[in-house]
Amino acid sequence: MTIQMMMVTNLLGLVGGIVFSVRASAFDAHSFNQLNEPDKQAFILAALDTRESQLQNFAYVMNDQLYRFTPGDGESTFLREHSVVLKRKANKLLLRAEKLGPNKQPLIAFSTNWDGNTSRSLRFSPRMSVRNSAAIRDSEDQNFTDRAYNHILGLRVLDSGCLSLAEWFKDALEKGKPIETTGFEEDGKSLLSFKVSDGGWSYEWVLDSSRDYMPVRAEVWYRKDDNYNSDVMSVTEAMEVDGFWVPRKVLRTTGTSISDGQGKNTYEISSFTRNTVTDDDLKIEFPPGTEVVDSVKMIAYRILADGRFETLRLYNPATGEVSNPYPPERASKDAIEDAHGEIMAGEVPPETEAVEKPKEATEREGPQMLPKLPLPVAEARTTCPTWLWLCVLFTGILLVSGGIALFLLRSARKNP
Repeated sequence: MTIQMMMVTNLLGLVGGIVFSVRASAFDAHSFNQLNEPDKQAFILAALDTRESQLQNFAYVMNDQLYRFTPGDGESTFLREHSVVLKRKANKLLLRAEKLGPNKQPLIAFSTNWDGNTSRSLRFSPRMSVRNSAAIRDSEDQNFTDRAYNHILGLRVLDSGCLSLAEWFKDALEKGKPIETTGFEEDGKSLLSFKVSDGGWSYEWVLDSSRDYMPVRAEVWYRKDDNYNSDVMSVTEAMEVDGFWVPRKVLRTTGTSISDGQGKNTYEISSFTRNTVTDDDLKIEFPPGTEVVDSVKMIAYRILADGRFETLRLYNPATGEVSNPYPPERASKDAIEDAHGEIMAGEVPPETEAVEKPKEATEREGPQMLPKLPLPVAEARTTCPTWLWLCVLFTGILLVSGGIALFLLRSARKNP
């Protein structure tokens, strides 16, 4: 970001704060439309920053159902259901999702958190040979962003690289993206909309001035000639939590020009609390039996029942190669942290790559499909094939024999 752009952004925020504080109690769409564009943008930025400040500590419990709807025959087909828990404290996040069966019984459980630097993810599946698989990364898990309720709440904007709505709007201002703003009346309410264009994509938001500028509609569109993708979210019911408005029920409809079917998500909040989350609420513990891939420390291991661990080989699906930076005797160490410290001291060969062997995880959402989220897991390969040992032995014999022959030849030349 240039110094000039930082000054402009700060000035917009200052002006917006003044304008917003004066007009927040009685927003008038006509008066808003009389402002120049920089003042309109400053007003929106102040509104979004104010909402962001009220969402620094919260938790919700949500039911998420997905249907496929065919407008031609008017029929809906149930696809899947998730129970979701999300918690936030400042820049720390936790998400737990359970895929539910016909009788609401959990089929697959997935948890992930983010502390601002590292994420820990755990997946449990009773049908897999390895029931618990875990990953540690230096990036935030995309499930926070891909949950569309978080989009309209303003926690994470879809396809934004893990930005909140306020951060995303600031980024659009700094990059000079085209922004259209307008105030209007609808159903007796004064609303505020803004649209950001980004190449063939457009993002549009509608804020309700009477309910803390809560987003009540959000649309994402991609258009190129006759092709398009659409993603429309509407708040059908809202709730007030400690004097602050948030969406309670949201309907999401996705569509594409290559299919006459539509995806329909319904999000329903059963519990939403503010200022109740503690640091302990955001922790994820890996139970015994879990196979962990730590791509930060470059190690894979299985947690044993006695609290110790055994190292596993790292598998690279791109090359099919496996590697293990640990000699076997290190598998008996009592503390994983000790081994991590040695790894960070430089004992891992530079060419060693982190594991990225995907297995099925919780569904991610998208405008067209719901692809599976790859979750790296460890693969244990503790023995070598017999033919490999024979090759090594044969090669060693050849090397030793060659060395002896070379020594005898040199000795014969020195003593003719």
